[in-house]
Amino acid sequence: MRRSADAMSGGKAVTRVTIVGSGTSAPQPETPASGTLVETASTAILIDCGPGVIRAMMPIRDPRNLDAIVIGHFHADHYIDIVSLRYLLPWAGFTGHRMPLLLPPGGRARMDELAAAISEFGSATNTTDTAGRARALRRVAENPTFASQELSRAFVLMEYFGYLQRNPNDIPDTDYRGYDFWVAKLNQFNGNFQNADMVKAFISSNEYRKRFGP
Repeated sequence: MRRSADAMSGGKAVTRVTIVGSGTSAPQPETPASGTLVETASTAILIDCGPGVIRAMMPIRDPRNLDAIVIGHFHADHYIDIVSLRYLLPWAGFTGHRMPLLLPPGGRARMDELAAAISEFGSATNTTDTAGRARALRRVAENPTFASQELSRAFVLMEYFGYLQRNPNDIPDTDYRGYDFWVAKLNQFNGNFQNADMVKAFISSNEYRKRFGP
């Protein structure tokens, strides 16, 4: 977590910006995904709420005391921790608490879809209901919006598993920059892997060819 220098006015801090998480789109156990906390003397707003952000923010700001959450766009690494917050508030006794949630176009429909998946567990306080887990997973997997947004990431991951037989951050890579590059390129071509030269690049790479000899 990184904290920026406070904005000053008349020698007094008026705005504090905290980078709660800045991880990549691929999940990382020790690095929260996208999340930025903006605080003034009277207001606290969380911009983006990716995986791990709520837990990472708790030492500096109780999430129950947020005034609003702003979601920049609907990639999972920017909003999925809203699910954690949804369960935290009732568990902590804030059953009637309503927090403004500012969303991109189509956001209400997305939240309704997310709520429908969560509702498969009924009033359960955990996910031990295997039938509920299966129903929720099917709702997500068959959702056309989810499929269109996650196809590029899944396709690139398949290229690494299939052609290079490794994780995107395994040696010779040390992070996810290569993976992120190919996801961005595939999205640039609207998911058309042929126009993006996706498969061609992997099978012509030295790493792939070395699997079959010097």
